[in-house]
Amino acid sequence: MRRVVLFTFYFALALTVAVVGGYLVVAFMARNTPEVEVPDVEARALSEALYALTEQSLDLEVRGFVFSDVIPENHVVLQRPAAGQVVKAGRSVGVILSRGAERLSTPQLFGNPLEDAAIALSEAKLAFEVTARLPGAVESQVLAQSIVPGAKRPSGSIVEIVVSKGPAPVRYRLPRLEGLTLIEAQTVLAELGLRVEKIVEVELDDQLRAGRVVNQEPLPGFPVERGGGVTLSVAGSAYLLPTGRAVMVERYLPPGLGTHHVQVYAHNGDDVRILVDEWVRAGTTFNRMVLLDIGETVEVKIDDAD
Repeated sequence: MRRVVLFTFYFALALTVAVVGGYLVVAFMARNTPEVEVPDVEARALSEALYALTEQSLDLEVRGFVFSDVIPENHVVLQRPAAGQVVKAGRSVGVILSRGAERLSTPQLFGNPLEDAAIALSEAKLAFEVTARLPGAVESQVLAQSIVPGAKRPSGSIVEIVVSKGPAPVRYRLPRLEGLTLIEAQTVLAELGLRVEKIVEVELDDQLRAGRVVNQEPLPGFPVERGGGVTLSVAGSAYLLPTGRAVMVERYLPPGLGTHHVQVYAHNGDDVRILVDEWVRAGTTFNRMVLLDIGETVEVKIDDAD
């Protein structure tokens, strides 16, 4: 039993001496380790940073990675301790390395409206530029994109897109209207999706041509888009007819969804007769020539309102 106690005592004593001796050695080495200045390794390549730190008897320790649009891949973004600090030789300098610019997946844009494509690209941290507008079935629909869907691109990259400008306009070659009455000319134009934009009265001595078209603008054969207007020059009073008169009724219908109810009445004292009763698409111009008897006046109602 006594031997065990003595053994334990001497073992503890030896352990204490070793610990104290080790501490004294470390303290001695620490006091005698030279101090060095930490070099600036930020924005340097990893190999350059390792060389610069080794020259100063310092170690390099990689402590993480971040995406950077400024610092190239595998270059130092941040270091600790900072450059210029004085530390003991042999100490580690921690660095954060760049993974380069974040590369993001390009979304599928084909067939989407331009507005939806812009939102998708913004969410993907990508920009876009409309480089061309071509005829297509649907206006402002994406027809093509310069980067295939799913391809990885750095944040902020520009995706060039081609957008539809809608269907090609329907064009007609304007027929010859000279010699037709105003109502006949308007009927021909209406069948082509055209309208009488303006009527110019021309004084002529030839009574046989009164009330008939003597000139037109654009000229016959000129290409005109559907919905376009035509100016007609009419001899004599454009509105005088043997039994009364013709009146051009034109109203702009408020925009919106659906249609408006358009009614045109002829009044002569207490007598009322309906001339037009139609539903017309909102946002368009109602344009119609009506015939009135002598003494009649016109009343137009849109959605039952005067």
